[in-house]
Amino acid sequence: MSYKIGDGGPEILAFDQWLNKKFKSYAGIKEDGKYGLEEARVVAEAMRRYQLPPSFWDGQIAGAPAHIEGGIATDEFLHRAAWNYQPQQAKHKYEIQGVGGDSRAFLNPPDAPSFEKDTNNFAFEGNRLTPLIKPPIVPIGYSMGGVSVCKYLNMLPANMRSLIGGVVTFGDPSMPSTGSLLGDTPGEGISRMPQPEWVRDRYWSFSIDGDWYPRARGLLFLLYQVLVRAELTPDFALYLFTQFPIQAFQQLLGIKPSDDPLAGVLGPLAGLMTAGGMSSIGSLLGPAQIFLILPQIIELIVDAVKFMQSNAHMQYGNPAYALWDGMTGVDKAVQIIKDKFPNGCTTLLFPGTWSNWDQMFQYDVAIRLYNEGGPAVG
Repeated sequence: MSYKIGDGGPEILAFDQWLNKKFKSYAGIKEDGKYGLEEARVVAEAMRRYQLPPSFWDGQIAGAPAHIEGGIATDEFLHRAAWNYQPQQAKHKYEIQGVGGDSRAFLNPPDAPSFEKDTNNFAFEGNRLTPLIKPPIVPIGYSMGGVSVCKYLNMLPANMRSLIGGVVTFGDPSMPSTGSLLGDTPGEGISRMPQPEWVRDRYWSFSIDGDWYPRARGLLFLLYQVLVRAELTPDFALYLFTQFPIQAFQQLLGIKPSDDPLAGVLGPLAGLMTAGGMSSIGSLLGPAQIFLILPQIIELIVDAVKFMQSNAHMQYGNPAYALWDGMTGVDKAVQIIKDKFPNGCTTLLFPGTWSNWDQMFQYDVAIRLYNEGGPAVG
């Protein structure tokens, strides 16, 4: 952190101010944010009084060679004198706090944790951050982030609920069956773990027809339970083993008849997980045997769900989907937050699967607010 003649900027300005305060009996320098001869004079005298070895700066001043004592404020001097530079951060009306962590989640073997574990971790991290950030807090989540928001809110102590000014989600697997303040939607969130009752009077959730995460029906709910647990662990192998005989699971496998659009989508698993054919589950492999072929099983699950990856899930910032008062979901969310929190708030950003908090729609909203909101008042 050492400084020398020729250095300048906000940090040197703060250093000038500190020299005048710390060594006021002999400083009295001009606070211009430039390390020059006056700063060198004060530093040289202070180092002598601290009985530190002198420092010298060798260079040119006005074209002539110069050998200036105190021309370098050494690390040793700054430490001895207890210099601690704290840069002044500009406070914005709409501040941003990201929630970091591993979001690779399901269907990304071999080392990725499950969706279930990832969303739990994001909820814990959000709770850790909450006492450290400025309220009102507006959690924003996209896709996986919606489930993380739900778990975060359910984990939040009752005495901290008042810190939550509102909640915004996109493509939310935790959409309640009654919808949100944006109106009712057909179906419900695929997780069947709806956002808590206490926050629904300040909950805005954007969903588009064709996005099956917030608008699930039928066998989608069971398929989701398979997806969120998918990882290369004995626990997942045991889960498959115990679920295999259930009737709804057999409909996904195509063993039992069903008129659900997803019937048979996991058909290849029946042949893989039994010693017999697809029409029987009597010779189901045991959990230990299933674990040995788990990589192939997960690969089949990945292939089975690819056709369901609705493009609607990626359209919340697309002008072609301006479905909310002629605005995209991102634009409408920005407007809602500005209207509800004209004096500012902190957006708490939860990432979607395979992305970071500073990517995708939750970040689009937060950075727009940050850039358009300007500095905080007062």
